[in-house]
Amino acid sequence: MKKEKSERLFGAIGNISDRYVDEAAGKERRKVSLRKWVALAASFAIVVSLSLYLFIPFNNTPNISAYEGDEYYPVISRLASYYYRPQKHKNNFEKLLASLENMFPTKSDMNGGAAPEFAPGDTGVSSDGASGYFEVTDNQVAGVIEADLIKASDAHLYRVSYKTFTDGYTRHQLTLSVYGIKDGTEATNPISQITLPLSENARGMVYSSAEMYLSADLKTVTVICTYYDVHDRQSTAVYTVNVENPAAPTVLGVVTLSGGYNTSRKIGSQILVVTDYYLNKSEIQYASPETYIPAVNSGKGNELIPMEDIVMPDIMTEVKYSVLMLIDEGASEPKDTVALFNYTNSLYVTENGAFAAHSYSESREEYGYISRNMTEIAHVTFEDGLTLKGKITVEGWVKDQYSLDEKDGYLRLVTSTNLVMRNGGYKFTDNASLYIFNLADYTERRAVKYFAPDGEEARSVRFDGDKLYVCTAEVIKLTDPVFFFDLSDYDKISSTDTGTIDGYSDNLIQLGDGYLLGIGVDVNRNGKLEVYREEGSEVISTDSFVFGGSYSTVYKSYLVNRELGIFGMQVENLYYEDEEGRTVYVGDAYLIYSVKNGKITVLATVDCDGRADRTRAFVKNGYVYISTDFELLKWAVE
Repeated sequence: MKKEKSERLFGAIGNISDRYVDEAAGKERRKVSLRKWVALAASFAIVVSLSLYLFIPFNNTPNISAYEGDEYYPVISRLASYYYRPQKHKNNFEKLLASLENMFPTKSDMNGGAAPEFAPGDTGVSSDGASGYFEVTDNQVAGVIEADLIKASDAHLYRVSYKTFTDGYTRHQLTLSVYGIKDGTEATNPISQITLPLSENARGMVYSSAEMYLSADLKTVTVICTYYDVHDRQSTAVYTVNVENPAAPTVLGVVTLSGGYNTSRKIGSQILVVTDYYLNKSEIQYASPETYIPAVNSGKGNELIPMEDIVMPDIMTEVKYSVLMLIDEGASEPKDTVALFNYTNSLYVTENGAFAAHSYSESREEYGYISRNMTEIAHVTFEDGLTLKGKITVEGWVKDQYSLDEKDGYLRLVTSTNLVMRNGGYKFTDNASLYIFNLADYTERRAVKYFAPDGEEARSVRFDGDKLYVCTAEVIKLTDPVFFFDLSDYDKISSTDTGTIDGYSDNLIQLGDGYLLGIGVDVNRNGKLEVYREEGSEVISTDSFVFGGSYSTVYKSYLVNRELGIFGMQVENLYYEDEEGRTVYVGDAYLIYSVKNGKITVLATVDCDGRADRTRAFVKNGYVYISTDFELLKWAVE
């Protein structure tokens, strides 16, 4: 009996266990099935999300229709198209494929951008016998005066420098100092000094931007500089200072212009001021033109430049204006203003007008290249205020103002060209080209394309009447030829060159009598002066001088006196070898040398503290006057 109960009990337990096992197995199967559905749903969601990310077309164009009737709608539409410009690819899938295809950087990505450098001028020293005005700057174009840190008359030197003060911030203010130099015996201490007041809302001045002019009648000095406000926005101030009594100068007025100071020129009694006005995307409000339109202020509040005076480029590469203001010396209001959108990489000015260059990259893979650099040049004349007359487009980029020249109704220019091609990989091709355009209709008259050895670019350019001098170089290899072009007949342009010479020249100075002076580096990156001469069918180097130390490539920092054959430059940590081969260590000094009959002779090394690019010098009354940010020195010419 007990055994039967026991067997029935274990049988019941077995039945119960089997039932629960079956139920548990069913639950597990349901769990597995649920996990499969969850995983499938998650996978589907990922596929949908990825598809949405990869294949939905880009559409980021803003709605600006509300501003269609606005005066500045052309600017608004260009800003909108720039900031929200159509994507190169239709969707992220095409963008991903392109990124996989273009794994290598372009040459511009690797090298970055560089600011333009100055190159040589040729007008030499001039003096106005009637008033005593004495030109100390080696200007590029006769009749067009360039601003500088010093100006002079026969009796006085005018010098702009700065002083530093602290009121919670370290600030700089400009000072205008006047020195007597009538016979060279005066001390180098100023006879007067005036501090220029900060403009309204200004927090400080960018002293390194300051330059000045002296009027031909010696009555006024015009000082131009960049200042910044409490929001670090830059504007340019144009001060007029009365110097009729050099011992007691007074400020007559100031005009301000949007943007930081770029450059300027004086043509007769008119001054052309150019600023760079960069826009900040986060500050732009289309309903408030003052947030994206440049303005001028002559004491009556900001006046926006009207739309009719804003010139738009064919291709935008950045949101920057080059603002041009024409003002009479001593005037309190400008004569005219014009704003060039995206210009100015370089500005070349003649007595008749200004040529503003705008560089960009063009992609045309269907023509066998991925990209090439291009330049658009706007011609603005002074006939009736500032008037846009026409545009020119060329292949290549313009290094600086000295790469352009106007003569007899033609614009001549030299560009450095860069082609990026793909042929089973990437190939970068550098070269240089010469272009000549007829300014009557802005058509190309003649071109000499790719005249340099493959891989080289134009390092320095010098036009001199019917002559053209170009130094090209492949900078990495530190070798160059210098080309001499004969432009007397545009149908039969001929050239000679030096062949390969160690180093290269960043600046060229035409000396006359067939000689050319180059300032640059040798194969070891030491400083080098080299004299070239055209002899028959070849160009030869007649002499060179190598020195160690840091020097400026800013052309206006060089002393150039062709009449006396005296030249000079500030060199930091100067050293060189003397005639007996011994190394002479000098330290910071001003190097004065002569070039006569193709030979270089060191005349003096004057102890001189100061930045090489901000040091200026000229020869007057038997002395070389040397001006730095800190002092005025003089050295007697033997």
